[in-house]
Amino acid sequence: MEKALHAIYDEANDLITTRDQARARGTTLAAELVADSDAIRTETYQAALVAVVNQVFKDKGYTVGSSANEAALVNALLELGRTYAALNPTEAPDTLTTTTLDFLDSLWRAQKTLNPLTPKPAGEIWAELQKGILALTELLDGVDNPLQALKFINNLVQAATNVESLSDEDALDAQFLRELVAFGFEYVKLNPTTLPNSGVETDAFLATLWQEASGNTPSMRKALGHINDLFEAQDSPEQRLKLLQFETSLLKTAKLVPALQAQIQNPKLLSTLVQLGKMVEPVREVE
Repeated sequence: MEKALHAIYDEANDLITTRDQARARGTTLAAELVADSDAIRTETYQAALVAVVNQVFKDKGYTVGSSANEAALVNALLELGRTYAALNPTEAPDTLTTTTLDFLDSLWRAQKTLNPLTPKPAGEIWAELQKGILALTELLDGVDNPLQALKFINNLVQAATNVESLSDEDALDAQFLRELVAFGFEYVKLNPTTLPNSGVETDAFLATLWQEASGNTPSMRKALGHINDLFEAQDSPEQRLKLLQFETSLLKTAKLVPALQAQIQNPKLLSTLVQLGKMVEPVREVE
């Protein structure tokens, strides 16, 4: 993905191949930063995201296969980076104490400053990048198809930004996004099988996000409807977080139930479990 990483920085898609080109582009970026800091911050975040994924894939010995697969992965990462930057989530109050792995927010904090003209010290940036690399490395442990997993995470985040039940201001804050991504990785660690007839509307809504590219298709719209229903009854950020955490725990527990082992990769079963979790969590709260 190195060529793709270089190309992010060049609007004409001419690859940066020399130090002089890189220096010139850096000067241009600095000038643009003054004029449009949000756009450059987004571009920087996208580049960091691609670079970290590239490093983790190298460390783990993953390959993307064809150039088409590489392009699909890079496009998903750029879309994910653009969406996260647009949300611009404020730092979660439990950032320093949470045990939930979070590579997206670590990379966001690496380049986020109060004053866009005053970058963070190099040591702080490096620490956040390393934290992001370690988090993604662990999140991908046990995942059979890391390329598909990252595309799924992008679809999941895109879906969350397009449902009515999560449209309130600040609904998609850093805490919620962290728990949403954790839930997504727990799903992909089950290595769900592929449903036949991709693109057909199905109640196995997570399978749609797993198998399809993001877009405005009938099957994707139906998946968005299920995600909207999942959070519709949650009246507060705290309730949404508790539901996500419960759903994540439910998927973790399902892996350990002997009676489910034969079907644990069945996407229809997994979506049913998530729907069940939506009904069980309010009852747990009452008790």
